Amino acid sequence: MPNLSWQEIGNLRHICLEASEKCKNLGQNRQAEYFKGLVEMINETTEKHNSENDDKVEVIKMPEQTESQFLGVSVRGWITLIIVATVCIISSLGLAIKEPLYSAFAMAIGFYFGQKIK
Repeated sequence: MPNLSWQEIGNLRHICLEASEKCKNLGQNRQAEYFKGLVEMINETTEKHNSENDDKVEVIKMPEQTESQFLGVSVRGWITLIIVATVCIISSLGLAIKEPLYSAFAMAIGFYFGQKIK
């Protein structure tokens, strides 16, 4: 007996239903009853399958995200600390903070606090 997908079984049900109607219209009642019996058998099988699988809902869980760690601190934490320390040292020396470093500082802070990890 071939293995059919549930889609193929649904298509077979539809074909049998149409065949039953056509046979009935042509006056071939015996064949119409045969196809109607097949439709009922398919309905019973699919109802049984649906009722068995109603309780078997699979929950797909995403794998937990992990961060790369260095000395117990995340790598993005280290990058943020280095950039913040650099900006603080340059500011304490009274030097002007150039635009690329200032933008990197703002982006690192935004990335560090904007990242969501469980």
